[in-house]
Amino acid sequence: MDGLHMTKAWADRIHSQPMFDILSMAHEMDLSGNDVKHLEIGDTEGFENFALREHLVARAKSERLGYCPSGGEPRLREVVAEMLTNDLGRSVEADQIAIAPANFLILQAMAAISKPQSGILLPDPGFPTYRLAAEFLNLDVSTYNTIQKHLGSEDLETTAFAEGYQPAMVVMSNPNNPLGHGAPWSRYEKLLKDAQQGESWLLFDETYVKLCYDQSMGDPPAVDEERCIRIYSVSKEHAVPGLRMGYCLGPREVIDVINRFTSLTVSCVPSFIQLAVADYLESDRSKSFVREVHEEMKKRFRMLEERLEANGLDSSLVIRPNAGFYAMIRTPGSRESAEEMLKMDGVATCPGSGFGSNSAESIRVSLAGSLEAVLEGIDRLAGALAGRPHLTSRD
Repeated sequence: MDGLHMTKAWADRIHSQPMFDILSMAHEMDLSGNDVKHLEIGDTEGFENFALREHLVARAKSERLGYCPSGGEPRLREVVAEMLTNDLGRSVEADQIAIAPANFLILQAMAAISKPQSGILLPDPGFPTYRLAAEFLNLDVSTYNTIQKHLGSEDLETTAFAEGYQPAMVVMSNPNNPLGHGAPWSRYEKLLKDAQQGESWLLFDETYVKLCYDQSMGDPPAVDEERCIRIYSVSKEHAVPGLRMGYCLGPREVIDVINRFTSLTVSCVPSFIQLAVADYLESDRSKSFVREVHEEMKKRFRMLEERLEANGLDSSLVIRPNAGFYAMIRTPGSRESAEEMLKMDGVATCPGSGFGSNSAESIRVSLAGSLEAVLEGIDRLAGALAGRPHLTSRD
């Protein structure tokens, strides 16, 4: 009986990401003959990465489909280390790099430096996996308000640290998902200072760091890299979410734990995919592709604002997006509003409550799909918010 109880206790701590719940509902409607426009998840159908596809095909044909080291293909780790050396302006070695899906690396990084009931400070709103992973690991979660930071409405001298509070880790996501916004790093200065004075680990989610479409963030802050972990996503930065490919930079002892975690769970990331990504990242086409994403997303954000303004909804944006693929839009409710718009208007969005209490009265929309679907989805969304329901059944 005790064994069954313990099994259930673990199961009760495993939860799915909210965007996949809505995605499942939307797919059921698709199969039932409804015309659904998908704005709920960052699936980058609107950005075809032909260069990376070519490298994948070539490597799939030429490589054996066997195992590789759990920490990643040595060549990819070397390519990433050289790239980060240039980006960060300091020496990075291959054994400071781990290869795994970026979403998985969040859980792995938290597990590497914590124990049950360790304190962890998370952004709110923030990517759902931060809280889901922390709760699975039985960590003591506190939050800080990222909307205030990104709007610049927070006193820069205030701190999320209560007197005597010192979390084992502070998670930072700038640019922020779901806000779709990169804020000046100066707005994080006090939080960074308090974290480092208390010797908290810093986890930087750098998923969208190269997808900020203006210069507002400024130079990244100087931190103690011996207590810092950085997570990056090839899947998002290069619009190939189905590859589940990311990498992590951290101290060697942390990387060793992460690599053992990968060995324990998935053994390794497919070798031919890693080698194809290494080929691609070394090519000029990888850089030109990111530039193309920049130009297209700036256009899409402008279209979103124009369509909202045309429907008298110009004040509905939580913050004007300047990074990544997402925007947050104010709604009267959260999950209920998202489900109602899906059923009544045929537009799938992600409830803001899944990202934290500070975004409960909002929804997140993704503008990464095909342009036609995105524009139609925005029009349906604007109509729904303005009180004009849309018939979802196909002819």
